[in-house]
Amino acid sequence: MFFTDGQSNYEPRQGTVAALKELKEQYKLSCPINTYGFGMYNQLNSRQLVAIAQEFESMNGYIPDCTNIGTTFVNSIANMLTTAAIDVKLDLGPKVNALKKEHFIGEFHQLWDSGKERAEIEIGSVRYGQPIEILIQIDPTKADIDPSTIDDMTLRYESHGDKFATMMSSKVTSVEPKEHLSTLFRFKAMDLMTRMERNYRDSWDALKAELEAFI
Repeated sequence: MFFTDGQSNYEPRQGTVAALKELKEQYKLSCPINTYGFGMYNQLNSRQLVAIAQEFESMNGYIPDCTNIGTTFVNSIANMLTTAAIDVKLDLGPKVNALKKEHFIGEFHQLWDSGKERAEIEIGSVRYGQPIEILIQIDPTKADIDPSTIDDMTLRYESHGDKFATMMSSKVTSVEPKEHLSTLFRFKAMDLMTRMERNYRDSWDALKAELEAFI
């Protein structure tokens, strides 16, 4: 748990987030870092706190005054105590990577291993009873692979200090778009909101037009 008033007294040359990322890779750290900002929003570097939490696959909490301390920490502790696994990663395998139409829609990070030519999705911490949805658009014409059976995905995770890897099988079936319209719309809206958060210079009118065209 990382607490701050948002006022940094030292800034690494490459930036705080980049420096933490180097330490994470150097020491192979897998523990989540939850960030909490105290005080008024205009005195906090919330963008940096969120970036740190995202890099370590965890949560960010905003505490404007003492009245919010209880709510924020009750929610945080509840999430920690119900965590089933951390450092969860989904290796899509060569078949999905060959069939993948474009970057998956969702808020998870995607790592690309150029040596193995395969992608891995960083899911982070998963809690008991929590459903995880990842939408991957598949183009069956891109490769000579039968999309009906995907049997080479691997789920890697850490639980109670031990690391595990599980092979997964998933059957892909052809369905009418209207059957999953609500799911597609939700993922698309989430994708647009994430882009707006990361790049505030994006024109709202352009994003709104893209969403309307999608509908």
